Amino acid sequence: MLPPGDIRKCIGAMSANYDGITNHSYENWNPSAMTGKMYQTVTDLPTGTYLLQISAFVNTHGGNEQQYVYANGDEVYLDKESGTYSTLVYVSDGLLEVGLRQDSAIANWICIDNIALYPVSEEATADNWQQALQRAKGVLAKATTVYACINGGELSDLQTAVSAYATQPASNADLQTAIAALNNATNTFVAAKPAYLQLAQTKALLNTLGIDARHLPYASELK
Repeated sequence: MLPPGDIRKCIGAMSANYDGITNHSYENWNPSAMTGKMYQTVTDLPTGTYLLQISAFVNTHGGNEQQYVYANGDEVYLDKESGTYSTLVYVSDGLLEVGLRQDSAIANWICIDNIALYPVSEEATADNWQQALQRAKGVLAKATTVYACINGGELSDLQTAVSAYATQPASNADLQTAIAALNNATNTFVAAKPAYLQLAQTKALLNTLGIDARHLPYASELK
């Protein structure tokens, strides 16, 4: 969730200035740059592949893959301050979360509008698997940079998933399994970053107080 801020309807005048943002839409404004997400959870969806279309606005574009629209585990990075994006997503449990996320404190004003969801197929597709695999590989490629603080089971689980599902499954059931495993491992890995950063800060603080934190739960050198 985003930190407390001014959540309101955007004024109609925005439609003349920002691509894809028309008339009334939803925004979050804070005095300083923030991290978090604006999202909606859709329930009771039939199993199948869906096409999401969503318009997004950020008043500062970082250009570092830290701002993106998403549908569950499928992401599209913003390439400018405002625009309209689309992505395919496979839903197997009836739940779909769609929205705009910012992982680094870049913009202090973000907005989403014109969200549409279209059913495409009742089955998982090779495109869904390829998208999940490429996203997992992309995140894993940043394991020593953006996600260098994560060095526990989340990392090994992501490595295992990428290795296990690197070849396209033959059956629809196996495609579903591969997509779910890749997305779950990627999402868990990415979501672990704040906790690892907090752990590092806590250990540093304890060290300044002369307290050895290595014996504390989850405070070893590995996690």
